Amino acid sequence: MPGLVAAAQPPKVIPPLLSGFNPDPTICRVGKDYYLATSSFELLPGIPIYHSTDLRNWTVVSHAWTKKLPCKNDDYGIWAPTLRHHGGMFYIVVTWRGGFDNVSENYLLKAKDPKGPWSDPVMVDDTGGIDPSLFFDDDGTAWYLANRAVEKGKGWNSQTYIWMQRIDLGTGRRFGDEHALTAGVGKKPKWVEGPHLYKIDGKYVLAIAQGGTSHGHGEMVLTSDRVTGPYLPLSEEPLLTAVDWGNESPYQSFGHADIVDTPDGRHFAVFLGRRFAVEAASDGGKRLYCPLGRETFMCPVAIGKGVKSIVFECGKCIAGSWTDSTKTRYSLMSRPDDANRYVKAQSQTDKIDYPQQEPHFFGGLRLATEETQDSKRSNPSSTNSR
Repeated sequence: MPGLVAAAQPPKVIPPLLSGFNPDPTICRVGKDYYLATSSFELLPGIPIYHSTDLRNWTVVSHAWTKKLPCKNDDYGIWAPTLRHHGGMFYIVVTWRGGFDNVSENYLLKAKDPKGPWSDPVMVDDTGGIDPSLFFDDDGTAWYLANRAVEKGKGWNSQTYIWMQRIDLGTGRRFGDEHALTAGVGKKPKWVEGPHLYKIDGKYVLAIAQGGTSHGHGEMVLTSDRVTGPYLPLSEEPLLTAVDWGNESPYQSFGHADIVDTPDGRHFAVFLGRRFAVEAASDGGKRLYCPLGRETFMCPVAIGKGVKSIVFECGKCIAGSWTDSTKTRYSLMSRPDDANRYVKAQSQTDKIDYPQQEPHFFGGLRLATEETQDSKRSNPSSTNSR
């Protein structure tokens, strides 16, 4: 199967590019400068923007999201941004979901300088679904992509599909015909999401995640000669995944990839993954836990001529480091049932050194708990990862 990367055993060490809470990475290049953004869920300000010139050393230069919206808990908030640059402007499309119902909203933000200021978010009209993305064709046409659930009763359990439509980036309004691109690859795939579209070597290349963002996660790649399809998979198996390494592997959940090219024509992918620690369980077996949540990884991508094959080279993952130049203090989006509680974090400059533990939440946490009126304990606190 062309491009299949999963081996019987994972490489001994797969280093993250951005350690700690850095899920759903997206990347773009402008000249010799690379910019990367990740999900922030309920943290404010949200959507950290990282900058690098060498793909190894990264600095947070701004945060694109400052709007405070209601958020039920740390499973919700700001999800899966896509960062793109076109015509001298940086664009982000991203999902917000409060968790109080099954409704999600997708927003558009833009800035001339990735250091900000970023525009107020503009809602993309009546999209539904999650994980929006943007693609600019050779003629300048802006296409908007996202996933959407199949109408209840008309598909299999957890079936979603990827669709595309033109968008006016001035207003956030979609127009023209909608085009359904794919419902995933294989037998009854679940949770098809995270679409990104590229033009490589004359081919339209569609990368999608499927299987959910846990143990079954993987990345599929499809190609077409026309922007609206039909799109055919390069393989019936994931081209990027940790599934074949088993549930006891210390590396899990690889997928949700975004591809960037370099000035000399090479390609790299950023993707999310989880690193698990192992400890003995009370029943004599093993227990896996993931204290750092989903992190950002990066690997080289080998693309065959005419995009007849793609290989994500996970054995060559790049070890990265990062700092935060913004010295930001974070709070949480409001929770109507618990609006008095906040967790505040400082940048890596004030990180706490935990023995044999890497920093979490944007390079390190300072937790400042605050007494709540309805609590019998004087200083309740917790840490969570997603």
